[in-house]
Amino acid sequence: SVRRVAPDVRVSLRTDLEGVRTTVRRFGPALLGRGVVQIGAYVDLALASLLATGAIAALATAQVLYLLPVALFGISVAAAELPELSRAERRDDELRERLTTGLGRIAFFVGFCVIAYLCAGNLIVAFLYQWGEFDADDTLLVWLTLGAYSIGLLAVTASRLVQNVLYARGDVAGPAWIAAVRVTLAALVGVVLMFQLDRVLVVDGAITGLDAAFDRLYLDPLPAAIRSAPDLPLRLGAVGLALASGLAAWVELGLLRSRLRKELGRIPPVLGPARRLLGPAAASAALMVLLNLTTSPVPVLIAAPLVVGAGGVLYVLAARMAGIAEAQRLVARASGVLARRGN
Repeated sequence: SVRRVAPDVRVSLRTDLEGVRTTVRRFGPALLGRGVVQIGAYVDLALASLLATGAIAALATAQVLYLLPVALFGISVAAAELPELSRAERRDDELRERLTTGLGRIAFFVGFCVIAYLCAGNLIVAFLYQWGEFDADDTLLVWLTLGAYSIGLLAVTASRLVQNVLYARGDVAGPAWIAAVRVTLAALVGVVLMFQLDRVLVVDGAITGLDAAFDRLYLDPLPAAIRSAPDLPLRLGAVGLALASGLAAWVELGLLRSRLRKELGRIPPVLGPARRLLGPAAASAALMVLLNLTTSPVPVLIAAPLVVGAGGVLYVLAARMAGIAEAQRLVARASGVLARRGN
């Protein structure tokens, strides 16, 4: 396919070309900066090996859902914007405009994911995983872990786009150092929180031992006999790691924003688009919480799509009424599809 449009292209192993040297020089820092989410998830799983039985499984299960919107709406939007950002390398106004547009697109889609995970995460987890030996306590632990990760979800996805603006300006080392700070901070805070919360139990769908877990600072794991016992209740150590990850994501976004301000001077508020979504988000969250409580007797195969679907429809319609461009395009596209099918 390349040769048809560029027949004179020749394969070469020359390393003295400027483009080759630039790519090799920037590959390591770009890998760290772009892959920090996956690296952080791996570190979380490694630390979870010091926790009671069930922590690794809870983290791995929650991370599947946590990483989904990161890939769909964070990485994808950032990847789509990078070529245009690179072309506008020194046109600051255009960079600011594309940053604002991209952040609005991310905030619209990721905002609903955060609401759904927090307000209906129990139904989502049960719908996908509560089969066989995966019981209600497992669902509660994974939901709490997913909810803790969700606290930093908007920061994680916004950071990927802010990174791109820095990449477009030729700054690859800065995001890499910031990524290293994020992973280190998440690990340090995670060690403290995971050992504290590993003293909190999940018993028959209820949380017990929360007060005793914070009577002093624990910096050591539980005895091996307790951690490895398969018949003891689940513990919330995985939630501590997820909370630390969410906190570190906001620190990363703050550091990236500060570095970008040095590059561009004036920059649009990173969370500006998210503020316009507060009304639709609150309405959707209230509806999902209400439906979640009232549909408890309904089988989860029906309740989960009903609660999440109703919340999603209300979110989109409320955002459209608030003038959110992404919602307006989504409704117009859906209307066009329905009209074609009607004809």
